[in-house]
Amino acid sequence: MNSRLLLPIVFVLAISVLSTQLRSQDEEKKSSKEDSTKTVDDSTHRENKEETSKKKKPKEPEFDKLIEDFEKFEGLFTLYQNKKEGKVYIEIKPDQFDTVYLINLTRESGGAALFDGAALLGSFPFFFKQVGKQVQMIEKNLRFRSDPDAAISRAIQRDFSNS
Repeated sequence: MNSRLLLPIVFVLAISVLSTQLRSQDEEKKSSKEDSTKTVDDSTHRENKEETSKKKKPKEPEFDKLIEDFEKFEGLFTLYQNKKEGKVYIEIKPDQFDTVYLINLTRESGGAALFDGAALLGSFPFFFKQVGKQVQMIEKNLRFRSDPDAAISRAIQRDFSNS
């Protein structure tokens, strides 16, 4: 597979894997909170609450240990892939947040009907935004725009947000 075509596919996969992992971590936290509140005895409930407040929050795994068995793909964004586990991680540096990038999605082969192999599937500008521990990939809205000094520009910014 051509490495230039592999990058956008792996990039999209990395984003979906990252969001899935963040979602599963949130679900684990919610289920552990529900389990700790299901105690019958009131005093036991207080003791459990005190124990959980004394315990430190689990640390995130170190990045070097996390990507130990992963294959590295360097580029604009460094990607790490583990084929056995079906996981892909993307490394986003702090200066890469809130910077607009352009993604061009192409397919590797055509449908054999129109001789359109490697056809362009779409392109759009995007940027990464970090909110707490969550990383969001946001498509920049370019369909609705106006002169920043025009009166309509505030209405466009309010009514047509980024995706």
